[in-house]
Amino acid sequence: FPNGGPGSGYGCSNTCGGPQDDADFYYTIRASIETYEVPNSENITGFPADRPAGPVSMLTRTFTGVPEESSPFCDNGYDGTTGPLGPCLQVLPGQRVKIRIINDIKDGMTILKQHKAELDEYWALVAEPGQPSLDDIDWFGPLPASPADMYITNEQDLP
Repeated sequence: FPNGGPGSGYGCSNTCGGPQDDADFYYTIRASIETYEVPNSENITGFPADRPAGPVSMLTRTFTGVPEESSPFCDNGYDGTTGPLGPCLQVLPGQRVKIRIINDIKDGMTILKQHKAELDEYWALVAEPGQPSLDDIDWFGPLPASPADMYITNEQDLP
């Protein structure tokens, strides 16, 4: 068995919540906004001339593992702290896992300078000349002809 498999001493004996928990693995994952350096980005061409020299960083929402409260993260130990993809969880078919998510994203929309798109704004993003391109989201039923038609009234129309 890989590290953290049955009989390894892990399972739900570490901070799970009580004897009623009988999961084979337990992970604590933190949702947060983090800055990550883009590997080899100092070699990318085409950036504006006034860009500071050196590597490029990105600010993004992400998940990171909390190793001290979790079963081991995969064979390589990747817990998501060094990149935006989140932790690697390793669970075999038939094993039970409990996952606790801690939401540390505070004011994410403001920090990332984002806002909720209004219907007309979203329509403008997906519209081709006079017609939205909804093929990529596999829209079922008649294509909408206006922003008001984009309200989903049938669950079958969910992409």
